[in-house]
Amino acid sequence: MREGGFVADFAFLENKALFSEAYALCVKAEATAAFDQKAVLCRDALVELIKAVYVSQKIDYSSSATLVEIINGPVISAFVPDETMRMALHFIRKMGNNVKHSIPVKKREADLAYSNLKTFAEYVYNWILNPDKPVIQLDYGHFNEAQTRKVYIDAYLEEAGWKVIEPQGTTTLPDGTVVKSGSSIAGCACCEIPVTGMNNPSGIGFCDYVLYGRDGKPLAIVEAKSVQHQALVGQKQVKDYGECMRKQYGYVPILYYTNGYEIYVIDGIYPARKIAAFHTLGNLMKRMKQKKIQNTILEL
Repeated sequence: MREGGFVADFAFLENKALFSEAYALCVKAEATAAFDQKAVLCRDALVELIKAVYVSQKIDYSSSATLVEIINGPVISAFVPDETMRMALHFIRKMGNNVKHSIPVKKREADLAYSNLKTFAEYVYNWILNPDKPVIQLDYGHFNEAQTRKVYIDAYLEEAGWKVIEPQGTTTLPDGTVVKSGSSIAGCACCEIPVTGMNNPSGIGFCDYVLYGRDGKPLAIVEAKSVQHQALVGQKQVKDYGECMRKQYGYVPILYYTNGYEIYVIDGIYPARKIAAFHTLGNLMKRMKQKKIQNTILEL
């Protein structure tokens, strides 16, 4: 119990031998106000919850396997068939790993990792100890769905080395330069970038993200759709944005569409496909050169 008689978030795990290690870490994650520390504790607590799943299934837990392999492996895939929840587990993993690689974690990222941990703890507890095994839905905490999607996408872009320019207000670049939102900044992922030539009354559309090369020209467009929809819903819209970019720059950038959990890419080299992460600036530059060469060959 918290002071004042309020029930702690993880009280349901207390005094349960199977969850003793997980409970101790969850309580610490709840108590700390330090973003980086909260992220690491959430990741460590996730590992202990997964170990409890293995124990309940009477399966040996492999300490040599990576957490990526374990989450994607047959045991957790069967235990958590919902891909959205498994991606939420990956988000916890990524935030903890970011700290270990000296990548700062923002408050909103630490808070979302914590909300994901709480949901997974409830899911594990109910699945193992409640014979009815009720379905537990992801709880976004104090975020709404759109905010959650943006936290996920921003985090995955930053993991690939992109500095995200916020869609509102200003953003400070690593060199201390302060830029306004909506700006096209070389080498950055910029939000709400307008394009003209759309098939709507105003003829104007806004790309959720445009990833710019070092020369200030667009390398990629990212279209974000609701997590309630398959990422494929964004395919047509991002293609429309790409055509608008073709009219302005003479080429179509690499195209991504995502719902925050699934990421798809259209690079003009291979068919549209699902990928695990966004590409780095260097990788996108190589792909654009490869795409240009391939298009030149096809035109011969």
